[in-house]
Amino acid sequence: LTLSSGTINGAGTLTLDGTGNTWTGGTMSGTGSTVVSGANTLTISGTGAKYFTQRTLTTNGLVSWTGGTIYAGGGGVFNNNGTFDVQTNTSWQNYYGGNPTTINNAGSITRTVGTGTAGLDMAILNGAGSVDVQTGTLRLSNSLSTGFTGTLTGPITVQSGATLEFSGATYNVNTGATYSGAGATTVTGSIVNFGIAPTFGSLSVSSGTL
Repeated sequence: LTLSSGTINGAGTLTLDGTGNTWTGGTMSGTGSTVVSGANTLTISGTGAKYFTQRTLTTNGLVSWTGGTIYAGGGGVFNNNGTFDVQTNTSWQNYYGGNPTTINNAGSITRTVGTGTAGLDMAILNGAGSVDVQTGTLRLSNSLSTGFTGTLTGPITVQSGATLEFSGATYNVNTGATYSGAGATTVTGSIVNFGIAPTFGSLSVSSGTL
């Protein structure tokens, strides 16, 4: 699949069995699903705007987000069963209003490239998969109401020089999770409830609740 403009819509399931899938612009919407099967890859790239609402996107291989804002809202689900590698200083932003995207992480979410801020802003993160912030800042749920709740039960690592920012919504870091690393944790608007004993490299709470 090469999606560069236009719209994928409808209630059906689009299954991508091949390699080299790219999303450089255009819209994924509707009540149906897009499934990237097996270990096949999806690259979200370029400066063009991407729009995501209602639809369910399920990936099992590597998703590399290297450029372009994703404009979201109106619900929608992203099931990450492989690796979602954030390599861009942009955001999963509010466009449609309403409910945020639910990101169910059963694999790994990593930030391996970039020294600025990447925001999963109009999104709620859940799951037992790992979160590994190796560089720059990964910001969660900026400006979302604390009435939206995400539950994390996998290993969370914030490496030296990197930052994980809880910026909105309510996050429960529960049994099964670990929280470690020499990097920085900031709370700038979230309610973050730890049901485990975290180890912070450094901690800053400027608003919200820890």
